[in-house]
Amino acid sequence: MEAPTSPLLHAISHSSHALTALAACLTPSSYKRSRDGAFETSSFEPASKRMELTPCCYTPIGSPKAGTEHMATTPAVSCVTPLANCRLGSTNLAREIGVRWSTVLRQGPRSNMEDTAVSKLCNDQFEPHAFFGVFDGHGGADASEFCAENLHENVVQSQHYPDVVTALKDGFLQTDADFLNYVTSSRGRCKAADAGSAAVTLMVTASHLAVAYVGDCRALLIKHNGDHVELSNDHTAELHEGCNMPIRPDEAARVSRTGASMDHGYVNVGDDSLPMTRAVGDLRLKVAKGHDWRWAPATQQVVTALPEVRKFARSADDLCVVLASDGVFGNVMTSAQVASITRRVLKQFCGCEEAEQKAAAELADCAYKQHQSSDNIGIIVVALDPPQCHVELNHQLSQESMASTESFPPSILLPIESKIHAPFFKAYPPRQNYRNCDKENVLHVPCLRTIRAPGPLAYLPPDLRDDKELQDLEDDDDMQ
Repeated sequence: MEAPTSPLLHAISHSSHALTALAACLTPSSYKRSRDGAFETSSFEPASKRMELTPCCYTPIGSPKAGTEHMATTPAVSCVTPLANCRLGSTNLAREIGVRWSTVLRQGPRSNMEDTAVSKLCNDQFEPHAFFGVFDGHGGADASEFCAENLHENVVQSQHYPDVVTALKDGFLQTDADFLNYVTSSRGRCKAADAGSAAVTLMVTASHLAVAYVGDCRALLIKHNGDHVELSNDHTAELHEGCNMPIRPDEAARVSRTGASMDHGYVNVGDDSLPMTRAVGDLRLKVAKGHDWRWAPATQQVVTALPEVRKFARSADDLCVVLASDGVFGNVMTSAQVASITRRVLKQFCGCEEAEQKAAAELADCAYKQHQSSDNIGIIVVALDPPQCHVELNHQLSQESMASTESFPPSILLPIESKIHAPFFKAYPPRQNYRNCDKENVLHVPCLRTIRAPGPLAYLPPDLRDDKELQDLEDDDDMQ
Protein backbone atom coordinates (compact mmCIF):
# COMPACT_ATOMS: atom_id res chain seq x y z
CA MET A 1 0.00 0.00 0.00
CA GLU A 2 1.42 3.34 -1.03
CA ALA A 3 1.99 5.99 1.58
CA PRO A 4 -0.49 8.86 1.37
CA THR A 5 0.74 11.98 -0.33
CA SER A 6 -0.02 15.35 1.19
CA PRO A 7 -2.07 17.73 -0.98
CA LEU A 8 0.80 20.24 -0.92
CA LEU A 9 3.40 17.77 -2.21
CA HIS A 10 0.96 16.49 -4.79
CA ALA A 11 0.32 20.00 -6.06
CA ILE A 12 4.00 20.84 -6.25
CA SER A 13 4.94 17.66 -8.04
CA HIS A 14 2.27 18.10 -10.69
CA SER A 15 2.32 21.85 -11.18
CA SER A 16 3.85 23.08 -14.43
CA HIS A 17 4.35 26.45 -12.72
CA ALA A 18 6.76 25.16 -10.08
CA LEU A 19 9.94 26.35 -11.79
CA THR A 20 8.41 29.73 -12.59
CA ALA A 21 7.26 30.20 -9.01
CA LEU A 22 10.68 29.25 -7.69
CA ALA A 23 12.43 31.69 -10.03
CA ALA A 24 10.08 34.48 -8.94
CA CYS A 25 11.04 33.88 -5.31
CA LEU A 26 14.76 34.30 -5.92
CA THR A 27 16.17 37.61 -4.78
CA PRO A 28 18.40 39.85 -6.91
CA SER A 29 21.30 39.01 -4.58
CA SER A 30 20.88 35.31 -5.25
CA TYR A 31 20.84 36.05 -8.96
CA LYS A 32 24.08 37.95 -8.47
CA ARG A 33 25.69 35.09 -6.57
CA SER A 34 24.73 32.67 -9.33
CA ARG A 35 26.16 34.97 -11.99
CA ASP A 36 29.36 35.63 -10.04
CA GLY A 37 29.87 31.95 -9.40
CA ALA A 38 29.39 31.13 -13.03
CA PHE A 39 31.83 33.84 -14.07
CA GLU A 40 34.50 32.58 -11.70
CA THR A 41 34.10 29.00 -12.93
CA SER A 42 33.76 29.55 -16.67
CA SER A 43 33.02 32.78 -18.48
CA PHE A 44 31.86 31.12 -21.65
CA GLU A 45 29.70 28.09 -20.87
CA PRO A 46 27.17 26.47 -23.23
CA ALA A 47 24.29 28.66 -24.29
CA SER A 48 21.59 26.84 -22.36
CA LYS A 49 23.57 26.97 -19.13
CA ARG A 50 24.30 30.69 -19.45
CA MET A 51 20.64 31.43 -20.13
CA GLU A 52 19.69 29.65 -16.92
CA LEU A 53 22.21 31.75 -14.99
CA THR A 54 21.14 35.10 -16.44
CA PRO A 55 17.45 35.46 -15.56
CA CYS A 56 17.74 39.24 -15.46
CA CYS A 57 18.38 39.10 -19.19
CA TYR A 58 16.15 36.20 -20.18
CA THR A 59 13.29 36.28 -17.67
CA PRO A 60 10.77 37.36 -20.34
CA ILE A 61 11.78 34.32 -22.42
CA GLY A 62 9.25 32.05 -20.74
CA SER A 63 5.54 31.51 -21.14
CA PRO A 64 3.12 30.98 -18.22
CA LYS A 65 3.04 27.24 -19.01
CA ALA A 66 6.80 26.72 -19.19
CA GLY A 67 9.51 27.93 -16.87
CA THR A 68 12.41 30.07 -17.98
CA GLU A 69 14.80 27.10 -17.91
CA HIS A 70 12.62 25.05 -20.26
CA MET A 71 12.18 27.85 -22.76
CA ALA A 72 15.87 28.79 -22.71
CA THR A 73 17.01 25.26 -23.48
CA THR A 74 14.52 24.72 -26.32
CA PRO A 75 15.25 27.63 -28.66
CA ALA A 76 13.97 25.90 -31.79
CA VAL A 77 10.38 26.99 -31.05
CA SER A 78 9.58 29.48 -28.30
CA CYS A 79 6.81 31.99 -27.84
CA VAL A 80 6.45 34.52 -25.07
CA THR A 81 3.80 36.81 -23.66
CA PRO A 82 5.82 38.36 -20.83
CA LEU A 83 3.11 40.25 -18.97
CA ALA A 84 1.27 37.02 -18.30
CA ASN A 85 3.86 35.92 -15.73
CA CYS A 86 5.78 39.07 -14.83
CA ARG A 87 5.78 40.23 -11.26
CA LEU A 88 3.51 43.11 -10.37
CA GLY A 89 6.27 45.73 -10.42
CA SER A 90 7.35 44.74 -13.92
CA THR A 91 3.76 44.69 -15.14
CA ASN A 92 3.12 48.17 -13.77
CA LEU A 93 6.34 49.47 -15.31
CA ALA A 94 5.41 48.05 -18.71
CA ARG A 95 2.03 49.76 -18.48
CA GLU A 96 3.66 53.00 -17.41
CA ILE A 97 5.90 52.92 -20.48
CA GLY A 98 3.09 51.59 -22.68
CA VAL A 99 4.58 48.35 -24.05
CA ARG A 100 3.46 44.75 -24.51
CA TRP A 101 5.59 42.27 -26.40
CA SER A 102 6.19 38.71 -27.47
CA THR A 103 9.22 36.85 -28.80
CA VAL A 104 9.50 33.93 -31.21
CA LEU A 105 12.74 32.06 -31.89
CA ARG A 106 12.73 29.20 -34.39
CA GLN A 107 15.62 27.17 -35.71
CA GLY A 108 14.00 26.23 -39.00
CA PRO A 109 15.84 23.86 -41.36
CA ARG A 110 19.29 25.00 -40.21
CA SER A 111 21.46 22.54 -38.28
CA ASN A 112 22.31 25.16 -35.64
CA MET A 113 20.38 27.92 -33.89
CA GLU A 114 22.31 31.19 -34.08
CA ASP A 115 19.53 33.76 -33.52
CA THR A 116 18.96 35.12 -30.02
CA ALA A 117 16.70 37.79 -28.54
CA VAL A 118 16.45 39.78 -25.34
CA SER A 119 13.72 41.87 -23.70
CA LYS A 120 14.18 43.83 -20.47
CA LEU A 121 12.38 46.39 -18.35
CA CYS A 122 14.59 48.93 -16.60
CA ASN A 123 13.43 51.37 -13.93
CA ASP A 124 16.64 53.35 -13.64
CA GLN A 125 17.28 56.70 -11.98
CA PHE A 126 17.00 58.65 -15.23
CA GLU A 127 14.00 57.39 -17.17
CA PRO A 128 12.18 54.04 -17.09
CA HIS A 129 12.56 52.18 -20.36
CA ALA A 130 12.11 48.86 -22.09
CA PHE A 131 14.94 47.35 -24.10
CA PHE A 132 14.55 44.81 -26.89
CA GLY A 133 17.10 43.19 -29.17
CA VAL A 134 17.29 40.60 -31.93
CA PHE A 135 20.72 39.21 -32.76
CA ASP A 136 21.43 37.09 -35.84
CA GLY A 137 24.69 35.23 -35.39
CA HIS A 138 26.96 33.79 -38.06
CA GLY A 139 29.93 31.48 -37.62
CA GLY A 140 28.21 30.11 -34.52
CA ALA A 141 26.01 31.58 -31.81
CA ASP A 142 28.86 32.92 -29.66
CA ALA A 143 28.58 36.56 -30.74
CA SER A 144 24.78 36.74 -30.79
CA GLU A 145 24.50 35.24 -27.31
CA PHE A 146 27.25 37.54 -26.06
CA CYS A 147 25.27 40.55 -27.33
CA ALA A 148 22.07 39.34 -25.68
CA GLU A 149 23.85 39.01 -22.35
CA ASN A 150 25.94 42.18 -22.33
CA LEU A 151 24.72 44.87 -24.72
CA HIS A 152 21.98 46.48 -22.63
CA GLU A 153 24.19 46.64 -19.56
CA ASN A 154 26.95 48.28 -21.59
CA VAL A 155 24.49 50.89 -22.87
CA VAL A 156 23.10 51.91 -19.47
CA GLN A 157 26.59 51.82 -17.92
CA SER A 158 28.02 54.06 -20.65
CA GLN A 159 29.47 57.34 -19.45
CA HIS A 160 27.22 59.00 -22.04
CA TYR A 161 23.95 57.61 -20.66
CA PRO A 162 21.17 58.89 -20.47
CA ASP A 163 22.05 60.49 -23.82
CA VAL A 164 20.48 57.47 -25.51
CA VAL A 165 21.81 58.00 -29.04
CA THR A 166 25.41 58.35 -27.92
CA ALA A 167 25.12 55.65 -25.24
CA LEU A 168 23.84 53.16 -27.82
CA LYS A 169 26.86 53.80 -30.04
CA ASP A 170 29.17 53.48 -27.06
CA GLY A 171 27.42 50.34 -25.81
CA PHE A 172 27.69 48.59 -29.17
CA LEU A 173 31.41 49.38 -29.43
CA GLN A 174 32.05 48.31 -25.83
CA THR A 175 30.28 45.00 -26.47
CA ASP A 176 32.31 44.49 -29.64
CA ALA A 177 35.56 45.24 -27.82
CA ASP A 178 34.69 42.87 -24.98
CA PHE A 179 33.88 40.07 -27.42
CA LEU A 180 37.05 40.60 -29.47
CA ASN A 181 39.15 40.69 -26.32
CA TYR A 182 37.52 37.45 -25.24
CA VAL A 183 38.15 35.56 -28.47
CA THR A 184 41.79 36.70 -28.55
CA SER A 185 42.42 35.83 -24.89
CA SER A 186 43.63 32.52 -23.52
CA ARG A 187 40.05 31.83 -22.41
CA GLY A 188 38.68 32.18 -25.93
CA ARG A 189 37.92 29.35 -28.26
CA CYS A 190 39.43 29.32 -31.75
CA LYS A 191 36.12 28.96 -33.53
CA ALA A 192 34.75 32.08 -31.80
CA ALA A 193 37.19 34.14 -33.89
CA ASP A 194 34.94 33.45 -36.87
CA ALA A 195 31.77 34.41 -35.00
CA GLY A 196 29.88 37.62 -35.55
CA SER A 197 26.36 38.93 -35.25
CA ALA A 198 23.99 41.35 -36.87
CA ALA A 199 21.96 43.24 -34.28
CA VAL A 200 18.94 45.49 -33.99
CA THR A 201 17.84 47.01 -30.69
CA LEU A 202 14.93 49.14 -29.57
CA MET A 203 14.75 51.32 -26.46
CA VAL A 204 11.27 52.53 -25.56
CA THR A 205 10.49 55.28 -23.07
CA ALA A 206 7.15 56.93 -22.45
CA SER A 207 8.02 59.61 -25.01
CA HIS A 208 10.57 58.21 -27.48
CA LEU A 209 11.74 55.23 -29.51
CA ALA A 210 15.45 54.73 -30.19
CA VAL A 211 16.66 52.12 -32.69
CA ALA A 212 20.29 51.05 -33.15
CA TYR A 213 21.44 48.47 -35.65
CA VAL A 214 24.35 46.82 -37.44
CA GLY A 215 24.00 44.27 -40.22
CA ASP A 216 20.77 43.03 -41.76
CA CYS A 217 18.37 42.65 -38.83
CA ARG A 218 15.51 45.11 -39.22
CA ALA A 219 13.14 47.31 -37.22
CA LEU A 220 9.74 48.19 -38.68
CA LEU A 221 7.30 50.68 -37.16
CA ILE A 222 3.68 49.86 -38.00
CA LYS A 223 0.97 52.51 -37.77
CA HIS A 224 -2.73 52.24 -37.00
CA ASN A 225 -3.58 54.17 -40.17
CA GLY A 226 -2.09 51.54 -42.50
CA ASP A 227 1.34 53.10 -42.96
CA HIS A 228 4.66 51.62 -41.91
CA VAL A 229 8.11 53.15 -41.41
CA GLU A 230 11.41 51.31 -41.86
CA LEU A 231 13.47 52.33 -38.85
CA SER A 232 16.64 50.61 -40.10
CA ASN A 233 18.58 50.41 -43.35
CA ASP A 234 20.48 47.16 -43.91
CA HIS A 235 24.28 47.25 -43.80
CA THR A 236 24.51 44.75 -46.59
CA ALA A 237 26.72 44.32 -49.61
CA GLU A 238 24.18 42.25 -51.50
CA LEU A 239 23.24 43.47 -54.96
CA HIS A 240 19.82 44.41 -56.25
CA GLU A 241 18.50 41.90 -58.77
CA GLY A 242 19.56 43.02 -62.24
CA CYS A 243 21.56 45.93 -60.85
CA ASN A 244 25.29 46.34 -60.30
CA MET A 245 24.93 48.96 -57.56
CA PRO A 246 25.10 47.87 -53.92
CA ILE A 247 22.10 48.57 -51.71
CA ARG A 248 24.22 50.95 -49.59
CA PRO A 249 26.60 52.95 -51.82
CA ASP A 250 27.69 54.90 -48.75
CA GLU A 251 28.72 51.67 -47.05
CA ALA A 252 30.60 50.51 -50.14
CA ALA A 253 32.52 53.79 -50.12
CA ARG A 254 33.25 53.47 -46.40
CA VAL A 255 34.58 49.91 -46.83
CA SER A 256 36.75 51.04 -49.74
CA ARG A 257 38.32 53.77 -47.59
CA THR A 258 39.40 51.16 -45.02
CA GLY A 259 41.48 49.29 -47.61
CA ALA A 260 39.15 46.30 -48.02
CA SER A 261 37.26 45.31 -51.15
CA MET A 262 33.71 44.34 -52.10
CA ASP A 263 32.90 41.79 -54.77
CA HIS A 264 29.74 39.88 -55.74
CA GLY A 265 27.87 41.01 -52.66
CA TYR A 266 30.63 40.29 -50.14
CA VAL A 267 33.10 42.31 -48.10
CA ASN A 268 36.52 40.70 -48.56
CA VAL A 269 39.54 40.82 -46.25
CA GLY A 270 42.15 38.35 -47.46
CA ASP A 271 40.50 34.93 -47.68
CA ASP A 272 37.59 35.93 -45.42
CA SER A 273 34.32 37.40 -46.62
CA LEU A 274 30.94 38.49 -45.25
CA PRO A 275 27.71 39.65 -46.95
CA MET A 276 27.33 42.64 -44.63
CA THR A 277 29.39 45.70 -43.84
CA ARG A 278 28.70 46.11 -40.11
CA ALA A 279 28.44 43.52 -37.34
CA VAL A 280 29.57 42.73 -33.82
CA GLY A 281 32.57 40.39 -33.74
CA ASP A 282 34.05 39.04 -37.00
CA LEU A 283 37.63 39.38 -35.81
CA ARG A 284 39.14 38.30 -39.13
CA LEU A 285 37.22 41.01 -40.99
CA LYS A 286 37.62 43.80 -38.46
CA VAL A 287 40.48 45.55 -40.28
CA ALA A 288 42.20 45.32 -43.66
CA LYS A 289 45.26 43.14 -44.18
CA GLY A 290 48.40 44.56 -42.63
CA HIS A 291 46.50 46.37 -39.85
CA ASP A 292 46.00 45.46 -36.19
CA TRP A 293 42.43 45.76 -34.90
CA ARG A 294 43.72 46.96 -31.53
CA TRP A 295 45.33 50.04 -33.05
CA ALA A 296 42.75 50.87 -35.70
CA PRO A 297 40.03 53.30 -34.56
CA ALA A 298 36.40 52.33 -35.04
CA THR A 299 36.21 54.74 -37.99
CA GLN A 300 38.89 52.70 -39.81
CA GLN A 301 37.41 49.26 -39.17
CA VAL A 302 36.14 47.28 -42.16
CA VAL A 303 33.28 45.37 -40.55
CA THR A 304 32.59 47.78 -37.72
CA ALA A 305 30.16 47.49 -34.83
CA LEU A 306 29.53 51.24 -34.78
CA PRO A 307 25.75 51.32 -35.18
CA GLU A 308 23.48 53.71 -36.94
CA VAL A 309 21.03 55.15 -34.43
CA ARG A 310 17.66 56.78 -34.93
CA LYS A 311 15.54 58.43 -32.27
CA PHE A 312 11.85 59.21 -32.75
CA ALA A 313 9.18 60.90 -30.70
CA ARG A 314 6.30 58.51 -30.06
CA SER A 315 2.98 59.13 -31.77
CA ALA A 316 -0.58 58.24 -30.84
CA ASP A 317 -0.81 56.51 -34.24
CA ASP A 318 1.96 54.01 -33.40
CA LEU A 319 0.66 50.43 -33.33
CA CYS A 320 3.82 48.37 -32.83
CA VAL A 321 7.44 47.80 -33.76
CA VAL A 322 8.63 44.51 -35.26
CA LEU A 323 12.27 43.53 -34.74
CA ALA A 324 13.37 40.54 -36.81
CA SER A 325 16.34 38.80 -38.36
CA ASP A 326 16.77 38.23 -42.08
CA GLY A 327 15.00 34.90 -41.73
CA VAL A 328 11.88 37.07 -41.88
CA PHE A 329 13.08 40.08 -43.85
CA GLY A 330 15.83 40.10 -46.48
CA ASN A 331 14.79 38.08 -49.50
CA VAL A 332 11.92 36.40 -47.62
CA MET A 333 9.19 38.96 -46.85
CA THR A 334 8.86 42.63 -47.67
CA SER A 335 8.24 45.28 -45.05
CA ALA A 336 4.75 45.78 -46.48
CA GLN A 337 3.95 42.08 -46.05
CA VAL A 338 5.24 42.04 -42.47
CA ALA A 339 3.26 45.18 -41.64
CA SER A 340 0.06 43.82 -43.18
CA ILE A 341 0.20 40.50 -41.31
CA THR A 342 1.11 42.08 -37.99
CA ARG A 343 -1.57 44.76 -38.19
CA ARG A 344 -4.25 42.22 -39.15
CA VAL A 345 -3.46 39.84 -36.29
CA LEU A 346 -3.12 42.56 -33.64
CA LYS A 347 -6.46 44.07 -34.63
CA GLN A 348 -8.13 40.66 -34.87
CA PHE A 349 -7.05 39.79 -31.32
CA CYS A 350 -7.26 43.31 -29.90
CA GLY A 351 -7.74 43.11 -26.14
CA CYS A 352 -6.43 39.53 -25.97
CA GLU A 353 -3.39 38.91 -23.76
CA GLU A 354 -1.88 36.72 -26.46
CA ALA A 355 -2.25 39.17 -29.36
CA GLU A 356 1.47 39.89 -29.69
CA GLN A 357 2.33 36.20 -29.38
CA LYS A 358 -0.13 35.31 -32.14
CA ALA A 359 1.28 38.06 -34.37
CA ALA A 360 4.89 36.92 -33.88
CA ALA A 361 3.97 33.27 -34.45
CA GLU A 362 1.99 34.16 -37.58
CA LEU A 363 5.01 35.98 -39.01
CA ALA A 364 7.25 32.99 -38.37
CA ASP A 365 4.74 30.57 -39.87
CA CYS A 366 4.31 32.74 -42.93
CA ALA A 367 8.07 33.08 -43.44
CA TYR A 368 8.57 29.32 -43.37
CA LYS A 369 5.41 27.94 -44.94
CA GLN A 370 4.55 30.55 -47.56
CA HIS A 371 7.92 32.11 -48.33
CA GLN A 372 10.19 29.09 -47.74
CA SER A 373 12.64 30.81 -45.42
CA SER A 374 15.70 28.60 -44.93
CA ASP A 375 17.24 30.57 -42.06
CA ASN A 376 16.86 30.80 -38.29
CA ILE A 377 14.16 33.22 -37.24
CA GLY A 378 14.15 35.71 -34.38
CA ILE A 379 11.14 38.02 -33.96
CA ILE A 380 9.97 40.45 -31.29
CA VAL A 381 6.61 42.18 -31.72
CA VAL A 382 6.43 45.21 -29.41
CA ALA A 383 2.92 46.67 -29.14
CA LEU A 384 2.89 50.37 -28.28
CA ASP A 385 0.01 51.43 -26.06
CA PRO A 386 -0.54 55.03 -24.98
CA PRO A 387 1.68 55.34 -21.89
CA GLN A 388 0.28 56.57 -18.62
CA CYS A 389 2.14 59.85 -18.95
CA HIS A 390 1.83 62.46 -21.71
CA VAL A 391 3.14 61.53 -25.17
CA GLU A 392 4.00 64.03 -27.86
CA LEU A 393 1.78 63.59 -30.91
CA ASN A 394 4.33 64.48 -33.55
CA HIS A 395 6.60 61.86 -35.04
CA GLN A 396 9.59 63.66 -36.48
CA LEU A 397 13.13 62.40 -36.45
CA SER A 398 15.17 64.33 -33.91
CA GLN A 399 18.18 66.19 -35.20
CA GLU A 400 20.32 64.03 -32.96
CA SER A 401 19.08 60.84 -34.55
CA MET A 402 20.04 61.96 -38.05
CA ALA A 403 23.68 62.45 -37.13
CA SER A 404 25.98 59.82 -38.60
CA THR A 405 29.55 59.14 -37.60
CA GLU A 406 30.82 61.47 -40.31
CA SER A 407 28.36 64.34 -39.98
CA PHE A 408 30.12 66.29 -37.22
CA PRO A 409 32.40 69.12 -38.35
CA PRO A 410 35.79 69.03 -36.60
CA SER A 411 34.91 72.13 -34.60
CA ILE A 412 32.03 70.43 -32.74
CA LEU A 413 33.34 66.91 -32.11
CA LEU A 414 31.40 65.12 -29.38
CA PRO A 415 33.07 62.98 -26.68
CA ILE A 416 31.99 59.78 -28.46
CA GLU A 417 33.72 61.09 -31.57
CA SER A 418 36.94 61.26 -29.59
CA LYS A 419 36.60 57.60 -28.69
CA ILE A 420 35.80 56.35 -32.18
CA HIS A 421 38.86 58.16 -33.57
CA ALA A 422 41.17 56.72 -30.89
CA PRO A 423 42.94 53.33 -31.20
CA PHE A 424 40.28 50.78 -30.39
CA PHE A 425 42.03 49.10 -27.48
CA LYS A 426 42.79 52.49 -25.93
CA ALA A 427 39.20 53.70 -26.16
CA TYR A 428 37.86 50.31 -25.02
CA PRO A 429 40.66 48.60 -23.06
CA PRO A 430 40.46 44.93 -22.08
CA ARG A 431 38.53 44.19 -18.92
CA GLN A 432 37.93 40.95 -17.09
CA ASN A 433 34.42 41.38 -15.68
CA TYR A 434 32.30 42.22 -18.69
CA ARG A 435 30.00 39.33 -17.75
CA ASN A 436 29.27 40.74 -14.31
CA CYS A 437 26.08 42.82 -14.22
CA ASP A 438 26.87 44.22 -10.77
CA LYS A 439 26.92 47.95 -11.51
CA GLU A 440 29.46 48.60 -8.76
CA ASN A 441 32.02 46.43 -10.54
CA VAL A 442 31.52 47.60 -14.12
CA LEU A 443 34.64 49.31 -15.42
CA HIS A 444 34.43 52.65 -17.17
CA VAL A 445 36.77 54.34 -19.60
CA PRO A 446 37.39 57.96 -18.56
CA CYS A 447 35.87 60.48 -20.93
CA LEU A 448 38.28 61.29 -23.75
CA ARG A 449 38.73 65.02 -24.13
CA THR A 450 39.05 66.52 -27.60
CA ILE A 451 42.36 68.35 -28.00
CA ARG A 452 42.88 70.70 -30.92
CA ALA A 453 46.14 69.54 -32.46
CA PRO A 454 47.10 68.03 -35.80
CA GLY A 455 47.21 64.28 -36.31
CA PRO A 456 45.32 61.36 -34.79
CA LEU A 457 46.70 61.98 -31.29
CA ALA A 458 44.54 65.09 -31.14
CA TYR A 459 41.67 62.84 -30.14
CA LEU A 460 43.39 61.40 -27.09
CA PRO A 461 43.69 62.72 -23.52
CA PRO A 462 47.16 63.82 -22.38
CA ASP A 463 47.99 60.55 -20.60
CA LEU A 464 47.45 58.57 -23.79
CA ARG A 465 49.21 61.12 -25.99
CA ASP A 466 52.38 60.43 -23.99
CA ASP A 467 52.15 56.71 -24.78
CA LYS A 468 55.46 55.70 -26.43
CA GLU A 469 53.78 53.04 -28.60
CA LEU A 470 51.31 55.58 -29.93
CA GLN A 471 54.07 58.05 -30.72
CA ASP A 472 56.03 55.37 -32.58
CA LEU A 473 52.90 54.39 -34.47
CA GLU A 474 52.26 57.99 -35.51
CA ASP A 475 55.90 58.40 -36.59
CA ASP A 476 55.59 55.28 -38.75
CA ASP A 477 52.42 56.65 -40.35
CA ASP A 478 54.15 59.95 -41.12
CA MET A 479 57.00 58.12 -42.88
CA GLN A 480 54.65 56.19 -45.17
